[in-house]
Amino acid sequence: MEEIKIYNSAWRGLLLHLGCLVCCAISVFLIYHPENIFHLIIGWVGVVFFVFGYIIILLDIVIQLATGQPFMTITDKDIILHGRKQTVIKFADVESFSVVKMNKQKFIVIHYKPNVERTKMDKAGTFGRFIRSINYMLVGGQETISTIGTSMDTQELCNMLNERLK
Repeated sequence: MEEIKIYNSAWRGLLLHLGCLVCCAISVFLIYHPENIFHLIIGWVGVVFFVFGYIIILLDIVIQLATGQPFMTITDKDIILHGRKQTVIKFADVESFSVVKMNKQKFIVIHYKPNVERTKMDKAGTFGRFIRSINYMLVGGQETISTIGTSMDTQELCNMLNERLK
């Protein structure tokens, strides 16, 4: 089978930039026109948070454009999620994939084989086990793949991943 590359949408990056700028502007307004100390604190926290978010989003977009790196690469044997930390999901470890919708957003849930699930839980640190447990309670799997703002429909991608398992 051929290697498939899925990229993040340029529109998604633009919308995230605009959202960060608007929220940062609101935070600056709160700093310069505080009605009380709470508004001043919220303003400063907002500026720090949204400026940091803006820089992270900008770096991700620049790195993607400069390197031509996709969000996800699907090969015959695995899925490679590119980002600040590269994640490899081996098809041999996966039992199935499914789509779950939470708050109008769709995710692909990875259902690992029982022995792999136990191993992943055991290898995770305290915080990792906590996150995996919460994910399992919410969506029925320890890990999900976010497809928000990608170049492929979530259900179509899920069907394709399940086909690769065969």
